[in-house]
Amino acid sequence: MSNRVRLLSLLFVFAVFLLILSGVAVADEPPNGVPAKSAPKWEYKTVKLSFTASPEYMDKSFNELGDQGWELVTSNAVTFASGGQTNYVFKRPKR
Repeated sequence: MSNRVRLLSLLFVFAVFLLILSGVAVADEPPNGVPAKSAPKWEYKTVKLSFTASPEYMDKSFNELGDQGWELVTSNAVTFASGGQTNYVFKRPKR
């Protein structure tokens, strides 16, 4: 490989490195004297439904919660010898 090709390859790699480095986001800091924005506060609600809950009932319940500002975060199923239930966790900004 000629010296010219090596030099051009090195310059290309350096230019790509600079482009990547310039795209790295730096956290915005508030100007002096301006208080930093505080982290949002959340409230949570857990809804427990048996495995036998109908889809229609679940839709109605979840739509009502959505109308109240609740957002589904996660769910998990728990089984027992006598059946089971699914736990649904919702959150919304604290009021």
